[in-house]
Amino acid sequence: MSNKIYDFVIIGAGMVGACAAAALSDPELNGLLIDKSQPDFSSLDKDEPELRVSSISKGSIKWLTEQNIWQALSTDRINYYDKLSVDEKSASQCVFDADVIKSDYLGCFVENSQLQQAALTQNTLPFIIADICSIEFNQNLWEIRFANDSQVKTKLIIATDGANSKTRTLLKFAKHGWQYPQSCYSATVKMSDQESNFNHTWQSFSNNQAIAYLPLQNQYASLILYKEKRQLETLNQLTLLQQESELKTLFSHRIADFKLIKSGHFPLTKMSIMQPVDRGVILLGDAAHTIHPLAGQGVNLGIRDLAACVDLIKSHKENLSQLQTNTNWMSYCRKRNLDVQSMSAMMDLTYFSFNTNQPAIKWLRNKTLDLVNHTKLIKKLILSAASGEF
Repeated sequence: MSNKIYDFVIIGAGMVGACAAAALSDPELNGLLIDKSQPDFSSLDKDEPELRVSSISKGSIKWLTEQNIWQALSTDRINYYDKLSVDEKSASQCVFDADVIKSDYLGCFVENSQLQQAALTQNTLPFIIADICSIEFNQNLWEIRFANDSQVKTKLIIATDGANSKTRTLLKFAKHGWQYPQSCYSATVKMSDQESNFNHTWQSFSNNQAIAYLPLQNQYASLILYKEKRQLETLNQLTLLQQESELKTLFSHRIADFKLIKSGHFPLTKMSIMQPVDRGVILLGDAAHTIHPLAGQGVNLGIRDLAACVDLIKSHKENLSQLQTNTNWMSYCRKRNLDVQSMSAMMDLTYFSFNTNQPAIKWLRNKTLDLVNHTKLIKKLILSAASGEF
């Protein structure tokens, strides 16, 4: 392994990294996929969905289908939705329907590990498990050294190793961002037989908190709560029965009975890298940016990063060393930064506007929801942007 020079090395085999490996499994390219640990798909052997799920947009589904990844998903473990609504409890509501953009659906809920597994089944690159110790640029090649003192050399590095990216840390990419005061609590529940609303996902704001309903497969759903971190830590320390009782109080105005299966909570962090490319190292997905998950756009931004990156690499495969020059990435960086920053700003605007009880802002946000709800053109523009067609 130490004498081989690769065209590219993908670091991180999560959802975005696995999709990168599948998309770049090209006989004309010599690539390698690395992760620090073996992926665990044991949760997919159970009927119940795993805790971490993602909303995959229409545009992302189109691209994943072109890479033969979407077809590899188990159809009985995904759930399409055609309606999305946002409301302020006891006030205004805005409903988005797929027919506004002449589509059968707006998106699809998928377990993170299922998308990762599907992508890895389409990967033909060699895949190794190794712990990276250092990354250095030497004589126009990147040298990646592992804990066992072996190394590989490559022209390009595609870093998809997540929000705590070791690649980003080792190479000292400058980042900025902050920790939100709120955290996210996620609960997997089994809905009662009376519940039939499995094509409509919604989000409701009230009293400095937000709740969301994500319908999943086989009468399951994911219930989301955004609230102050300490309050969610307290909630998560209760027994499942006690948590279930709290959730039923919160969600009683919108959904029927349910049984809590499992729960967890995690912090919310905003982070971005303004220059996610340096001498042929490209940060993608959460390694390059994290945003508030209110609209579930994080993984879709990562897939859009990946789609643009793959196009650029394939267009330069006769001379990949050209992509070690940052100027060849200027158009990519400009377009991706615009997409990421505009989506992040929209999430922040929503977050901060619904986390205040100031009368003027409360009046404005309700008027805005009413305006959007009654203006088909605005709805179409919002849905087209969120669907991520590319």
